[in-house]
Order: sequence, then C-alpha cells, then structure tokens
Amino acid sequence: MRVTSHITSVSWIPSEAVKGYTKPAFTMGIAHYDEPPPDTIGDLDSLRVADAFRFAHRLEAWAEFDGNALVGHGVGGGLIMGSTTVRLGPLGITFAAFALPDLRSEPEAGDGWVRFTQTVGGRTALPLPRRSSARRTCGSSPRSCGRRCR
Repeated sequence: MRVTSHITSVSWIPSEAVKGYTKPAFTMGIAHYDEPPPDTIGDLDSLRVADAFRFAHRLEAWAEFDGNALVGHGVGGGLIMGSTTVRLGPLGITFAAFALPDLRSEPEAGDGWVRFTQTVGGRTALPLPRRSSARRTCGSSPRSCGRRCR
C-alpha cells in the first residue's frame, strides 16, 4: 500500500503583530501587513507572487508498506521564500529574500509507520531595524566596527 501526505505552514505578518518603533513603517505604507492566509492553500505559487506571505514551509512525503513492513519512502518540498516590497508613494521596489539550506534528518521508521522531519529558514531581504541587547563578539576592535566588543 502507498501512502502520501503533505503539509504547508505559512509565515505572515498580521497588523496586530507590529508594535512600537517599527509600526510607522507599516502605517505609512513603506512596508505592508499580510492578509490572513486562506484556510486551504490551493496554489502556493500564486500567493508567493502576490507577496501574501513571508515564507512557506512545505513537506511532501510518501511511503510504501507491505503489510506493516516499510518497503520504500521519499520526501520532497522545502522552503518557499516570499519577497520584501518597499514603497514610497507610488514607487515600489521588490527585493528577493535569502533562503538557507533545507535540513532533513534521516526518516525514523517502525512497524507500520515512518516519520519525516525537515527544518527550513531564511532571511528577509530588508529586515526592519530592531533593538538588540547583544554585544558584538567578533573580536574586531571597537574602532573598526563602531561597537563595544567583549
């Protein structure tokens, strides 16, 4: 018997999530909130083209069993990055985001089951500045980096 399955998670920015000093970029229209994703995602690529999410994580898997014995399996999917669109009045420019490599562990299998795991991630093209309490640990001198190093 062959069993197939897939799952998609979508990362998006609702208006309630943006507070503090980053909110003016959204309220002035430089950056944008995302509409809630649909309950059922039919065409993920059309959502990406419409700049409707920040990134999506897609996992597609199949397994073949002979009784309870696993005889074959495969996995696909991965990260689908959105983009960052910045607007100033009627002008806008879109920047591609940066995807990190997908990480897939070897599947775990037992009597009549198999489990697939996948980790994905990336960076937006133009992240909004945010406060950080971390100190620089690069070892460069304070004169070259302009920060206080440990």
